[in-house]
Amino acid sequence: MLTACAGAGSPGVDPGADLAEGPGPASDSRETDPPTVETPECEPTEAAERSVEFGSNGLNLKGTLSLPILCPEDRVPAVVLVHGSGPHDRNSALGGQLSMAFGFQIPVFEQIARELSKAGLAVLRYDKRTCGSFNGCAENGYPTPDPAITIQAFLDDALAAADWVKRQPNIDPNVVIIAGHSQGGQLVPHALRDRPWLAAGMLIAAPFRAIDATMAYQAEFTRTLLRENGMSEAQIDSTLSDLDSTVDALAQLRAGTYAGARISSASTAFWRSWMDLSDDTPGILESLDRPLFVISGGYDWNVPPSENDLWKSAFAALAIKPGHRNQIIDCVTHALNCVSQPDYKAIRPTDIGSEVSEEFLAVMRDFIKSDIGGKQR
Repeated sequence: MLTACAGAGSPGVDPGADLAEGPGPASDSRETDPPTVETPECEPTEAAERSVEFGSNGLNLKGTLSLPILCPEDRVPAVVLVHGSGPHDRNSALGGQLSMAFGFQIPVFEQIARELSKAGLAVLRYDKRTCGSFNGCAENGYPTPDPAITIQAFLDDALAAADWVKRQPNIDPNVVIIAGHSQGGQLVPHALRDRPWLAAGMLIAAPFRAIDATMAYQAEFTRTLLRENGMSEAQIDSTLSDLDSTVDALAQLRAGTYAGARISSASTAFWRSWMDLSDDTPGILESLDRPLFVISGGYDWNVPPSENDLWKSAFAALAIKPGHRNQIIDCVTHALNCVSQPDYKAIRPTDIGSEVSEEFLAVMRDFIKSDIGGKQR
């Protein structure tokens, strides 16, 4: 349970309890009431957002720490948000999902941070190292990333963020949770392995299978959608040419037969490291002693809810049971908003939520404050 600000002063001693009853004139027997002992109220700070920096592998990552209303001695749980694939700034704005454009941007991490801080939690979000002025993503002074970057760089950055937030004065070091979206979710079990003090992990819209299998699914899913919407096979082949080429190249990379240096916009070393990370996850789960919570959306077209089922099956087979949980929220997309129209062909603009789903936020809050925060206190 979160530490509360000190309340109003404690009541004074009952003035009738210690009255003297000895003999003597009434004028001499009067006693004054003992003074009431007051406990001073704290002077809480206002909820705030602070621009922060922390180092990771030679780069000063820049981000925002959202803090709730605090008393000076409060120690609150902290959540570190870790991005999905691609270049993202600290707010992680998403304008749609696979084959579905919303017509507007949802600053997913900014909204999560705002709502969790209202609930008494601290939240750290930061600009991904692949997001800078070099690609028009953010004005943060980041240099162009090393062409030889691998997925390990993103894991190292998430760990550096957790290390930094744990040391901050109003943070409860026993209740630091790492929450990753999509690719970031795949990093979470590895982060808990590397930082035994992390209290828990949240995997949001995270694939269980490796990226080669995920992209193969995405290609087939999109092909089916396009057929349902009347496209010819020739039109579909043209539309999906780049995606199909990437899927084919990743299949060759998996088989050890790919001879190129790059696939799409990234090096083969990057793709191989990403595949290896997912391949290693089942082994990490076998020894993990802190809970993971996998949350997926039933309307997610990037990472289908069947991936949540794969996580659930993997958890069920484990000998160690630290309290892993799974949940699928029917209307939620990969961008964590809700689409209220179940028939995708009948979706109107008003059916697409413009903010992160309140149900998703409530589930996230409850897990952190009740399941994790309550157990640590």
